[in-house]
Amino acid sequence: MNIKFSYHAEFKLILYGIEKEEVVSALNHFELKCEDTVEDSKIIIIQIRNRLFVVVLSSDSKKLITIYPTDDKTIENRIKKGRWKCK
Repeated sequence: MNIKFSYHAEFKLILYGIEKEEVVSALNHFELKCEDTVEDSKIIIIQIRNRLFVVVLSSDSKKLITIYPTDDKTIENRIKKGRWKCK
């Protein structure tokens, strides 16, 4: 998977102490894949070191825009309220 990381995403990786390779590897074994109904982006839920993260990708999946930690309740709420449309 050849993904370009935004500067913002690279900053987040440093903040959370995550390596790019960990993200790319986790993207190959994602937990959930969604479309953001508000923004034109793709949402991938991954797990790194037993922690859930949201990865926001550009609509063409070529650029990783941001990554941030999440939990089951937040994921459930985003889906329930229609923000994320998941497959």
